[in-house]
Amino acid sequence: MSRRRRDPPAREPGQDAARGASPAPRRALALGAAGLALGAAGCAEPPALDLMLVPDPNVNTTEQLLAHVQQAVLVVDAEEGLYAPGEERSQGGVQVKNADVDAALELVFTLSIERERLPIIRIEQGGLPDVSLTIRVLGLQASPAPGSFVARGELMGARLAAPPPRMTVPFNLRPEVRPPRVERVLPDDGGVALRCAVPSLVISFSRPIDEASLRAPGAVAITPDPGPISVAMDPSGLVANVATPRLVGVGGLAYRVAIASAVRDLAGQPLDQVAAEAGAQGYLGDFSLSCEPPPTDPTEPPCAPDYACPLGAACVSGVCLPRDCPAPCPGGRVCDRLRALCVDDCRADALFSPCAPEHRCDATSGLCR
Repeated sequence: MSRRRRDPPAREPGQDAARGASPAPRRALALGAAGLALGAAGCAEPPALDLMLVPDPNVNTTEQLLAHVQQAVLVVDAEEGLYAPGEERSQGGVQVKNADVDAALELVFTLSIERERLPIIRIEQGGLPDVSLTIRVLGLQASPAPGSFVARGELMGARLAAPPPRMTVPFNLRPEVRPPRVERVLPDDGGVALRCAVPSLVISFSRPIDEASLRAPGAVAITPDPGPISVAMDPSGLVANVATPRLVGVGGLAYRVAIASAVRDLAGQPLDQVAAEAGAQGYLGDFSLSCEPPPTDPTEPPCAPDYACPLGAACVSGVCLPRDCPAPCPGGRVCDRLRALCVDDCRADALFSPCAPEHRCDATSGLCR
């Protein structure tokens, strides 16, 4: 089974926030028939929903989020939309406006984030219809570029009720803001080694990696001895093909992949696989594969034809690259086939683009190019 070095044991998202010494501040948001209102809930609780923003401790800590995020923009939507075009209005920090790619309007609310804790946000029914809601939370940073989109969370299938249920919204810094980490290694743990050999590994990263740092002695270590390894980086810097000409087994194949924290992205940030721990943590993964068919001598790289690539990868211009994402991507995310990972759909939010300044949002794929 693959694992990441020193992952925090038995720590689930929300565990730290739930056991805080003092409750997080609650903000109430309601849409009345006559307009918008923001204020404290009344004595008799109407149908509502309490949202708790929860970071994944294996990705980032609450402290790291609070260091980056000064404001949150809450977008409340429904499958058929909440309001028709022409019903735009605004009061204070609450607006009815178009916040995505369809013509229908959404409820948009902007609130400040205190430096001590993440808030609990209450959505009251007011004039909202009794339908299943999709809620997006976009985190904006204060500096060095005020208003930059740095964190995101999403909750689907939420409903208002009395008494108000409390639901968690996974809320994390975007990969572009966090230090680089290994996102996936092919072949996947539990997969099949064709001819009981893995002649190459495909490693996907969250950020473009400096190729020289990945080629440095000791940067990539594989046991048992895979023979003389070589590294070929895709031009994007997001995918590395590591040739392992003698990584073979009999009846099954087990191996360990270690990538040192000395590996750096193009900005010089070290690989950090476990954000909840101090310092930069390298990647460590254990893999166990079954064999099919019986073992023979592996084909040497380069990877033409495709059977020299690990299962789930294809030979593209002499480099093994992922074929597809391991599972359908959820709403608001699309498959980046280069890395075989689900990423934010850049078309999903009309308010803020997830694309870096040097990239644009491709209207067909939803990917930043």
